[in-house]
Amino acid sequence: MIGAASDPIFALEKLTREWPDVIVLDVEMPRMDGIAFLKKIMAAHLTPVVICSSLTEKGAETTMQALSAGTATVAQDEHSCVVFGMPKEAIKLGAAKRIVPLHEIHWVILGN
Repeated sequence: MIGAASDPIFALEKLTREWPDVIVLDVEMPRMDGIAFLKKIMAAHLTPVVICSSLTEKGAETTMQALSAGTATVAQDEHSCVVFGMPKEAIKLGAAKRIVPLHEIHWVILGN
């Protein structure tokens, strides 16, 4: 990990100094929503982004916005999931491009 930021405005400043291999963000953040931040990231430099969110069917619109901004959803498979709610909703939406066991998710994110 090269750094953390309390909100997207601070993160953008840090990104001018050093760009990470992978970015982890939430959809709901102070001062700028995650989708707006995601669009700024992708416009500047195509980067793997992990979006951590508790949104399920209520977040279907947000999920589709993230997909249109350049994400590819990876869902954990049911067999390796403790709670299958969010992955199930992503799969049901057709938003999950890959469905893999937990131990393979990092390889998909990193493109290996």
